[in-house]
Amino acid sequence: MQIIFQFAGDPESYIAGDCQTKVAPPKRCPHCGRKKCMQALGYYDRGISAAVSGEILTFWIRGFLCARFGFTVSMLPDFAQPYRLVRNSTVQKAFSGECPDIDVIRWNH
Repeated sequence: MQIIFQFAGDPESYIAGDCQTKVAPPKRCPHCGRKKCMQALGYYDRGISAAVSGEILTFWIRGFLCARFGFTVSMLPDFAQPYRLVRNSTVQKAFSGECPDIDVIRWNH
């Protein structure tokens, strides 16, 4: 399961600041509802598009484990979409009609 959390920045600042190490666990397990039972599990990498260059940036997602039942949860920053390479700001520009933007044109297909 993924939980999307608010991050005040873009993917580049998340990567540069090693922000995955500062991600807090959920206050409650989304599976069992218990408080303070989520323990750090580890990280996994995923990609996201760079706004200007179009290259694929790698960033890390923090995972947590329910100490009681063994369920896992990953914390996804809100600049990304689950299972998608294109960043949210690019999708938003496309839906708002900002098609001349190079990043929108690149991912238009």
